[in-house]
Amino acid sequence: AISALQKELAPKLKEEQMKGKQEEAKKKAEAEAKAKEEATKKKASAAKAKAKAKAKAESEATKKGEEEEAARIAGEEAAAALKAEKAKEEEAARKLEAELEEARQKVELATKIREEEAERQRLLAEAAKSRKAEAAKGRKDKLREEREASLQGRFLSCCVSQAPDLLEVEG
Repeated sequence: AISALQKELAPKLKEEQMKGKQEEAKKKAEAEAKAKEEATKKKASAAKAKAKAKAKAESEATKKGEEEEAARIAGEEAAAALKAEKAKEEEAARKLEAELEEARQKVELATKIREEEAERQRLLAEAAKSRKAEAAKGRKDKLREEREASLQGRFLSCCVSQAPDLLEVEG
């Protein structure tokens, strides 16, 4: 009984574990996404500050045209840094989405297996019930046949015991 209960509860336990893992993965993904977003903002801010400082230093040392060129270059560098960071975040998001999809598929598979096992158990129970009903019917039929045979035996025994009396009456 304990083994059967363990077998019955095992799929539920696995499903709960899968749900927990799925939620942990989701929370982890959200935390990583937030951390990366904050890191990107900090890097962008730092890159922007660095670009401004670089532009200011160059503007003091050069003419107006050179200042514009330095600012443009610094802006391009900051944009390139932001673009690279964004690409990293998108790749991480794709990986997390793939993990979530895999977890969803595992949960669906576990659910399908559990449903199939429940259907199999139901069919086995129906078959056992049918066998019990057939056995009970067989026992009833056998009992009825035994009663009929007993009654026929009594009748014949009665007839045989009455036969001498009948012969005397006719004779």
